[in-house]
Amino acid sequence: MVDFVMKTTYKAKILYFSLEDPEIPVGLKIMSHYLYVRHKISVSAKMLASKEFVLDNKYLEIIKSDELFWRKFYSIVEVVNGLSSPNQIRDKVRETYANNPGVHIIVLIDNQSNVTADAQDQNEWEAIKRLSRDIIRLGFCAAGITTITVLQLD
Repeated sequence: MVDFVMKTTYKAKILYFSLEDPEIPVGLKIMSHYLYVRHKISVSAKMLASKEFVLDNKYLEIIKSDELFWRKFYSIVEVVNGLSSPNQIRDKVRETYANNPGVHIIVLIDNQSNVTADAQDQNEWEAIKRLSRDIIRLGFCAAGITTITVLQLD
């Protein structure tokens, strides 16, 4: 979807609620992906983050040369950390929706099993159910907000 938005005049804002990984590891995974897609360079996120060895300057130069790409990418994609309850997710999406009129809002939630309960929820499963049914299906879908969720159980 990001590639489509970047190549067209389609207006979208993607909120990536990374409930599983902190922002920096997510950013490194994204960077690793686009180094391959854009330059056919295979370098893992782990390698990009390594403190055990110095990253070859060629990678840094390529990343710097893509500055305009990354500015556009992060004007479309917002990695959201620290908001994991149904009410926090709902409020962030509402705020983004209100501040971006005429823009298609896309919400990615990874991983729903890491949703935390609000005071009104009896437990985490109740929070997941309320997020899925009340907030996503009855709220976001009704407003035309596309939502993609991942649910992995251990």
